[in-house]
Amino acid sequence: MKRMNITTTILAAVLVLFFSNSFYAKNGDTTAKKMDFNKSRITENAVKNYARGIESQNDGLRKSAIYFAGVYKIDELVKPLVKQFAKEKDNNVRTLIALALYMIGDEDGIAAVENWQHQ
Repeated sequence: MKRMNITTTILAAVLVLFFSNSFYAKNGDTTAKKMDFNKSRITENAVKNYARGIESQNDGLRKSAIYFAGVYKIDELVKPLVKQFAKEKDNNVRTLIALALYMIGDEDGIAAVENWQHQ
């Protein structure tokens, strides 16, 4: 009986969060919004931090930095991405780098992926 009360309480809390307007967005706006990203908001410091992240030994940090370099289309990160692509041992991360370079759209970066030789 006690277990059922705990389960019911947790379920009720989840439902309250789910149906509250503040769970979705501020001011009662429950429509999903596409992220409006302004590239000019990326500072020089942020680019340096992404470059460090791309070269990091921490797998999660490296993958996140690579992913966001592509999503935000940061041209300044093409060289660090190509450098990491050449020395990357994990094929999944190498694929992520190729995708990021494709999303950025830099011809030299894409050419580096196309011309890469398996070691």
